Order: sequence, then structure tokens, then C-alpha cells
Amino acid sequence: MFDEALDVLASLPDETIPVLDGYHGYFAVPTDLGAAADRVYYTSGGYKYAMCGEGACFLVAPPGRELRPRITGWFAGFSDLAGPQDGPVGAVFELLEAEGLTVQHLHRHSAALQRRFLERGAAGEAGTLQVEDVIGRQRGDGGRWGNFLTFRRADGAELQQRLLRARVVTDVRGDRLRFGFGLYHRAEDVDALAARCPEAIPR
Repeated sequence: MFDEALDVLASLPDETIPVLDGYHGYFAVPTDLGAAADRVYYTSGGYKYAMCGEGACFLVAPPGRELRPRITGWFAGFSDLAGPQDGPVGAVFELLEAEGLTVQHLHRHSAALQRRFLERGAAGEAGTLQVEDVIGRQRGDGGRWGNFLTFRRADGAELQQRLLRARVVTDVRGDRLRFGFGLYHRAEDVDALAARCPEAIPR
């Protein structure tokens, strides 16, 4: 699906300026723009999977393309806007490089944790969370396009609050309840998550 979208972008007329927002993919899944790399403007930021904190954002322009935005709209570091603006931007790239951790490593780690949680759910160890409720296209490695699992539940908002009381932090968007799996999670964390789910989502 992603490759098909890139083929469409690569075949657009020259006067068309495609922009790809990589927010959910940057530092989460390996990304290769392929034939579209010479045509597409790619933008993303470090707030999510790249673990850089607020305000570290970028725009990559295709070779030979001179158009640049005068205002990008990126004002993510709201808590720091009132203070000095000449300080360093904290990032973890040097640590990841020193540890030999690539985007591929990070995504494989997340995919393994996702599979572990789904296995717990399939075994009836995660309350009423069902594998069938998971939405989102699956990759060949068993993970999703993004380092989280989204369950479609009509009671998603209520479940989020109940999970929070069970010390499980999730994200909810309407009827979509999301569980994130990152570099800082381990297999035993997933087991602890599954063990807390029946308390908040009983059968």
C-alpha cells in the first residue's frame, strides 16, 4: 500500500508539489521513499518515536528543489517559549548510535512486544481485549505501521479511564484505544500490562 502511494507521488506532474508527513513513521518503521525521493518533500519531528522532545522538527527538500517554507508552523515546545531560545536541543541519537540501535532494531523490538501482547489477549489473559478488535494494516514482521496497537472499542473512552486507574496509560481517539510499545518497554512490562487489563476490562 505504501509502495503504491509512492508510485503515485512519483508520477505526479512537475508542477505538483507533494509533501509527505512522516509523523507516525519517522523512527518507528524503516522508510524508503524509492522513486519518489526526488519529488517529495518529507517532514517530521522528534517528539514521538525519535525521543528528541519538543521542537526538534525538520523538512527535507528534494534535490534541486529551491522552494522552502518561510514559516513551518512548528511551535511544539510551548513550555519553553518564554525562556531563552539559544540553548541546546536535547536528543538521543548519539546514544542510539553508540548502542548500535537502528530504526530497524527499534521496530523489531516494538513488533515483538506487540505480538506478545496479542498472544496474551488470544489466551484470554487481557480481559475482553480481542485480537479481532485490532485495526491497522499488519506488516510482514507481525508488527503494525506504527509502534502501537489500536483496538476499536465503542467503550474506548471509558476503558481508557479504567485502565488509568489500573496504572496503565493509553491513548484514546473516539472509539480507538491505543497501546504504545517503545524502546523503554521489556517483555515483562507487556506481561504486567496483560495482568492489569482484566482488572480494568473484566470479562
